[in-house]
Order: sequence, then structure tokens, then C-alpha cells
Amino acid sequence: MPVNDSTLTLTPLPIGIYHLTLPKGRSQKYRPDTDYVVIREGENALTVNFTALQDSAAHNEQLIFLGYGDMPFARLAVDHEARQLVLDITNATPHSYFANTLYASITVLTASGEKVFERKMNGTNCATGKIVVPFSDHYHLYLYHAEPGRLKASPGYLTLVSSTKYQLLRLDSEGLYHFSLNNDPAADLQAMFTHRADAIRACPLLMAQPYAACKNDLWLMLSHIEEPTRSALMRDSVDVLPADNSEPGEGIGKGVTLQLRGQGDRTFCQLAYDNRQQRMTIETLAGQPHPYYTATYSTLTVKEESGEVIYSRHYDGITHYSADSDTVVLQAGMYIELFHDEPYRCSAINETTGQNVRLKKHNRWRVVSDGLEVDSPEQTEEKNTSDAAALYGDKFSWQLIGKEENGFASMEIDIRAQQFIFTAYPIAPHSDFATEYAAVTIYNTRGTVVYRQSIKGSVQLGGYTDVCGLDEDYTIEVFHAEGADQSVIRNPLNGESWPQPQHVIWQVTARGLQRLTTNYPPPSQRLRAL
Repeated sequence: MPVNDSTLTLTPLPIGIYHLTLPKGRSQKYRPDTDYVVIREGENALTVNFTALQDSAAHNEQLIFLGYGDMPFARLAVDHEARQLVLDITNATPHSYFANTLYASITVLTASGEKVFERKMNGTNCATGKIVVPFSDHYHLYLYHAEPGRLKASPGYLTLVSSTKYQLLRLDSEGLYHFSLNNDPAADLQAMFTHRADAIRACPLLMAQPYAACKNDLWLMLSHIEEPTRSALMRDSVDVLPADNSEPGEGIGKGVTLQLRGQGDRTFCQLAYDNRQQRMTIETLAGQPHPYYTATYSTLTVKEESGEVIYSRHYDGITHYSADSDTVVLQAGMYIELFHDEPYRCSAINETTGQNVRLKKHNRWRVVSDGLEVDSPEQTEEKNTSDAAALYGDKFSWQLIGKEENGFASMEIDIRAQQFIFTAYPIAPHSDFATEYAAVTIYNTRGTVVYRQSIKGSVQLGGYTDVCGLDEDYTIEVFHAEGADQSVIRNPLNGESWPQPQHVIWQVTARGLQRLTTNYPPPSQRLRAL
């Protein structure tokens, strides 16, 4: 049965107990808290809670403390899924020969060495109970057992304890690292992955289930394995991994809301696609979309799978429209085509994920059972990279990043307000650069410098803000010694970003920014040449 809402209604069923095969997610895995439903006389209701999984208990490890007669008296479980240590002490007399004498102990330390937990266990009169200690990556475990041969680890095919009384281990994302043994947690994790994969292959019932929970566990374990090993394991283990691990498309979900905007970023049309009701509402707001456009500014077309047009709406920029609303009934296989000459003014939100849906001038979506699917392979995507030669919009931000990904300055380019705002933050941009690390220069239409900022990498900046006037055909020249992801332009309206080269010049236009050239020396060298 398709699941299209938070409530699923089952047709009348005979009294009995029924097994539920529930969806467990694609790129994001989930665990339902039940897999069966009991049907009694009258109306029946069941609430199923889904827990989003970020890690798997499949690579949990245990340290088992044995006492007299090799009987377990305590277990320390490393629960990677819950990110916690669970100490369960079950016997008040671990070893009578060690009466009122320290027999074992556990100490938990942070990565910086701060003690966050300690439990001492005597041979007799040992307090029992279960204790939970949250942990983070690189926490340390300091263990003591008076009889080291009676400290064991699980899984048993891993070597995680030494033959000495004292053990020092570190909690890595892959698993436990023992300082004396110098084991490789990444290799241990691969061994656990292989062991579990082989166990699934040995069980035909599990192999026949495309979305078995144990297959999800393997998928989650892969996130801790680095490339290229991860890709190799995925290829070799495709038979024991979930059938579908794909990222959902931008339009997949219960609905998408689009705001079509014109001059001044004023919304002139709102499109609301409702996947549950299989319909789209088109609400036109009164006014002109954009008076600079005397012809077509935006169009919307809905077509049958055969290509027959069942709905069409056309917006000229200069025309005054009255407020109205239309509703189009949709079904799987139909196509929605949207054109907007200034897509950077628009926004689209996936109502399920809350994420932005990227819009181009020409957009085409196919209606499918679980939402909208992009259907424009022939269209050339606008590149969201440093190769972009023209950026369209009224406002841009430019982030300058330094050492350890710390932002040391930002620039706001507000074309509509004709304003440039430079903000410096009170840090040293990059201690490894004793000379010029970044520079910003603004030229007016006559080529005169109207603003200049030069920043040395190792010099502490003061927290300050500068404001400079900005007009059409002004040029903004930026130098960043590292460039790329350390110098990034962003459009705050739609979230697009463009990493920049070390040296770049952008010219202000009526519709945004136009890149001029990057083939020139750093600003300091050009100033010396002048």
C-alpha cells in the first residue's frame, strides 16, 4: 500500500495478528518501533514511531569482566548508535578471594583528559546496577582488572584487550583503539562488516528481504569507512545492502511551494503543488510582474503524458493582472513546465524536507507517485561553480575564509540599494601568511579607486564595518591568496554559491554582476607597478 500521509487506513481485516513490512528509508535510514499489528473487534488504531538512524548498533563492542569461575560480573558496552557507554554490574561478589579489595575499575576521560566517570569494583560488596555515560569521539577508557586474563572483548574475533592489568583505549568513530596493541579500528570495522555480510548471505530469508534492518545496519556502517575502501565494499556487497539508498529528488515529498517574483522581488504568483491531493493551485496576485519586460516574463504549462496541454498561464512583465486562483488536477505521468526569465528572484521550498528546490529559466518536472521528478536532461544546467561569468540578482554576500575555516571578513553587495558593506572580524586571518593575504578594491566608472582594503594574514584585525557607495559599471576587484572555497560569493535569496579564484574582477550591472577577467597580478604588485 502507498503511504501518502501520516495516517494510513487499512481496509477491514479479520481478527488476528498481522506482520507489517514498513519502509525504512532510502538515503536516511529509520527504525520503526513495531513490525506487527493486532486486530481485535471494533475499531483498531496503532501508532508507529520512526527513529532516524545516524549510526548502527551493528558495530558496537563490549568489554566483559569475568570473576570467580570465569563468571561475568560486569559488562561495558560501547553503543555507537546511542553514543553512550552502558556499564551493567550484575554480581555483588565478583571474586570472594578479593574481599573488600579492588578487583576491577573503569574510568572514562574526555579527549583532553578530563575525568567524567569512574567506578571501582571490589571483589565483595560491589554495588550493582546499570550506569549510562554519554561519550564523544576520542574519549578514553582506562580499565583495570586484577586478573587480566579474565577481561574479554566482543566480538571475539577482534583483539581489543592486552594481557596486562591496565588497559588504555580510545573511542574512535570506527571503534576502539588500544594504545598498547596499536590495533587499526578501521580494519576492525571492515572485519565486522564482512562478518555480518557473510551472516546475511547464509540466511536465505534475510537475502529475500530487500529492506531488512540488518542490511540497513551494513549501509550505516559504510559511513565510517573511508574511500576508496568504501566504494569497493559497496560494489562487492551490493547483494546484502538495501535495494534503494538513493537521495530523494528535490521535488519528492508531500508538496512544493513556489514563489514567482518580479521587480523588487515582489511575488506575482504562488504555485502550491500538493502531492497528497494530486493537484496544483495557481494563485495570481494583483499587479505588474515586471514593467521592464514588455513581452513574456514567465509561463506555466501542464501537459498530459501524451503532450496535450491541459493548462497554460502566461505572464507579460508590463501587464497589470487581477488577483485570481486556478486549480489543476494532476496524475502520475503529467508534466509541469515553468519558464521565468529571472529565476534568481524566485524560490521553491520542499514542504517535506524544508529544503530549497533549485530553479532555472526553463524547468520541467514529471509528476510521479511520490512527488515531482526533474525531467529536463536536454537542458544545460547553469553552473554553480567558479566558472560562472554572470551572476543575476539584487544582492550578494562574499565570504572571505582564513585558517581553520574561520571567516575573517564578509562583503555585502546590495545593487538595489547601491551600497557595498565590508565587515572585518577580530581575528588574524592566517598566521602562515606574513604578507598580503587578501585585498578588496572598488573602482568607479572613471577607474578611480573609491574603496581599498588590504589585509595581512598574520595581523590581528579589529572588528569594524565600512560602507561604500556602489553604482552600475563600478568594478569590484578581490584578491585572496588561497581562493576557491576560501573566497565564496553567495546569493542569499536562493542559496547558490560560487567559489572564486585567487584574483577576480566583477562589474556591477543592472541585473547583477559580470566577471571581467582573472589574468592580472595581485593588487599589491599592480599598485607598485603604477
